[in-house]
This record gives sequence, structure tokens and C-alpha cells, in this order.
Amino acid sequence: MKVKVAAQQLSHSVSAAIETFSVLGDFPAELLHTAEFSSTIDDLFDSLNGSTITAEGVKKYKCCLSGDSPHLDFRKSMLCKINKWRVIDSETGLERRSYKFIDGWQITIKAVIMLWECLRAKGFKFLALRNLNQDPIENIIGQIRQHGVCNSNPSCHQFIVALKTIVINKFSTPLTRNGTGGTRRTTVQQ
Repeated sequence: MKVKVAAQQLSHSVSAAIETFSVLGDFPAELLHTAEFSSTIDDLFDSLNGSTITAEGVKKYKCCLSGDSPHLDFRKSMLCKINKWRVIDSETGLERRSYKFIDGWQITIKAVIMLWECLRAKGFKFLALRNLNQDPIENIIGQIRQHGVCNSNPSCHQFIVALKTIVINKFSTPLTRNGTGGTRRTTVQQ
């Protein structure tokens, strides 16, 4: 499953819709637990993808991590919640204790907390967590593979040369805002 699809399903919009239909009686009241879970996961996704200095609207975790942001308390509470998650196997009806995604969430949250503590001690005021996800790494690897001829398995030397070329080319183009709120590089106007 792609992360984008999961993020769309476990979103604030879906959570609000489930709550609305449950309150109106169109859905069973038990689905309020699903809405709460969906909202919590949406907050967790937001807390790991912040890129703006301040939060906008109802998305209080979709901003950079800072000394006075609510991220750390939220993450610590999430570690406790995730530790209590129980997943029932639909075929056997038995509880499974070991799921890689649960371990992965816990490792990610602990790593971000430790990273922030180190960076904060060094004087950093903000940490844009969106910059830590693997999309930029995948983009660079894709560009390295496309460098020159289609080079899907570069040697160490070819990798270094391609990486240097990409870095130099990227630094020579200015950043601009795109329509999605992110940034992109454009060519220098002469």
C-alpha cells in the first residue's frame, strides 16, 4: 500500500465524516473509536511532515518541531498508545504481538525525539521534519541512475561523480514556491 493512500484514508476529513455520520445515526456509535484512531494517525503523519514554522488552521502538528511546539508531548503520548495497540488476526481471531509497522512507528518516534534533543543542544531552533522523509533520497537516487546513460547500478566512482554533478546543478538554480505549498528549483533567468 502506498503511504499516500493510507494518509488519505487515515485523515482529518475521513475522521470528521465518520464522526458526523455516527452522531447523525447513519453509522453505529462504535465507529467513533475508528474516527478517533484515524484522527490520531493523521496527527502522527502531520507531526512527522511539518515544513512551516507555524501551524495553520486545525493542523496543529503540521509545522516544524521547535522548543515550544506540542510535538514532543504528543510523540511521547503516542509511544504509550502504540505500545498498547493490539492487532487481531482476521483469520484466526488471535492477537498478534509482533508487527513490523508497530516497531517501525516506535523506532521513528524515538529517533526523532533523540535527534531533536541533540540538535536543540547544538542551538537549533527548528527542525523541518518533512526534510527527513525518504522522498528526497529516492529522488536523488533516481537522478543518479539517470545521470549520463541509464545507470541503474553505478560503481562508487560513478555514484560520487553523478552526486557531485546533481548537487552543483541544484545549487545553481534558485528556489521558488510551487502550487502545493512546497518549493522547487527553477532555472536561472539570464
